Amino acid sequence: MIYELTTSSRGEELFPYHDIGPQGRAPRLALVADLHGNELNGMFVLSRLAAFLRGVSSGERRGLRLRERVVIVPTINTLESRGFGPARAGAGVGYRRSMWAAATGALVALTRAAYYRVDIHQVSLDIEEMPQVRLYAPSDDERATACLFGLPAVIER
Repeated sequence: MIYELTTSSRGEELFPYHDIGPQGRAPRLALVADLHGNELNGMFVLSRLAAFLRGVSSGERRGLRLRERVVIVPTINTLESRGFGPARAGAGVGYRRSMWAAATGALVALTRAAYYRVDIHQVSLDIEEMPQVRLYAPSDDERATACLFGLPAVIER
């Protein structure tokens, strides 16, 4: 099932997202991509992953069972494509900022309860960057868990 997060005041769609798995508990994993509107690889991968996990959750994939809840946000940049982003001509700057602030706040609220929160982030074509886990004010437990992802770098900020 695809959900749409909307603003309460105007009813405008902020972004679509997938909430898959057992609904009686907090999400184990939240995956987000395309925060900047040009990160097509992450949006594609998360859209495909959501379709696969929906198939597992619905029983279409025999022998597989989804034991944990997963929230997937392939893009929040539906705002940009509908003219609410920074480039919209004729829209007030304050209105654009308030829509982006609402989307950011909604994204944080949607993903806050997840045990793992992952941003699939793409850098520019001019930069080659290794896959990494970034930790913000980590505990020893988070450091140990970050290593389980098997990525070549764990960065603390």
